[in-house]
Amino acid sequence: LILAPNLAWQASTGWPSLQFTLDHRSSQTGDFSPLAFLAEQLALIGPLAIPLWLAGLWWLLRAASRRALGISAAVPLLIYLVVGKSYYVGPLHPFLLAAGACAITEWTATRRLWLRPAAGIALVLQALALLPLLLPVLPEATMAQSPLPSIRKDFADTVGWHDLVSQVATINAGLPADERSRAVILTNNYGEAGAINTYGRPLGLPTAVSGQLSYYYWRPASLDGPVIAVGLDPAFLATLFHSCRQVGRVSNSDRLQNEEYGAPLTVCRHPRLPPDSLWTRLKAFR
Repeated sequence: LILAPNLAWQASTGWPSLQFTLDHRSSQTGDFSPLAFLAEQLALIGPLAIPLWLAGLWWLLRAASRRALGISAAVPLLIYLVVGKSYYVGPLHPFLLAAGACAITEWTATRRLWLRPAAGIALVLQALALLPLLLPVLPEATMAQSPLPSIRKDFADTVGWHDLVSQVATINAGLPADERSRAVILTNNYGEAGAINTYGRPLGLPTAVSGQLSYYYWRPASLDGPVIAVGLDPAFLATLFHSCRQVGRVSNSDRLQNEEYGAPLTVCRHPRLPPDSLWTRLKAFR
């Protein structure tokens, strides 16, 4: 019942999640290496928590009363082992660690009581040691100068979001007053759109749109006004609009060479295509 609305939406929109998974499987095989998938679970679960995780899975599978839960955890693990990214199974880990805690509680009910505090202390120490790797707790400038950007690309890509939004706000403010109310901010990816939608409202920016992944289903009402394009190739934009002018490139105060650094900022006008055709060309399941 919980899954039914999602299934209904998937069916009505052509099973986009399946399309996304198969497209990535065929075009980016390196991202779906089973060995890499398993190795990255060490970071997601934590090396010291692996025994607890395994104990939880075994504890669920060994008893008939709990076996359905164990199977429901094992099935997505096996599926994503061959067609998924490591973090796709992240929501399973707290569940299996909790099951592992139940297993330890059961096994130490009358003996080996030392396992309980030992496991607790080990997990707390591990959490403290891995905290900067698992959560963005370091100040942005500190993190940008550390080895973390090479380990956590998603952390790196958030560096400079305030700078990006300020640059887009400056471009928007430079538009003629009669165009500013009709301006649309079109981004290459969901990270850029997320940054603008998180920090842009106080600067007077409209909601950003994108053709990437789920953002594709939040199509703007119109693209007839000036379009401030963030990160999209100007040559590609020229196939969609009659007039395009690159007005800058994305930068950040820390000079971190992340995915956004150096991306073009372009202002386009006068679409070449009808709205439906133009938006379809922007669809990007990558």
